[in-house]
Amino acid sequence: MLIDHLTAGFSLDEFLETVPSLERAQAQLFLELAGEQMKECASSLTNA
Repeated sequence: MLIDHLTAGFSLDEFLETVPSLERAQAQLFLELAGEQMKECASSLTNA
């Protein structure tokens, strides 16, 4: 859901307004972890 909102052009602040139970730190951690996973996936594809 967060990635869908960001992809659609909404800001993190706009997303957080729609999900008041989610804290900014939680969303930022999710984005950091997702970024790390994407880097690992890309790296494994280029090393294959």
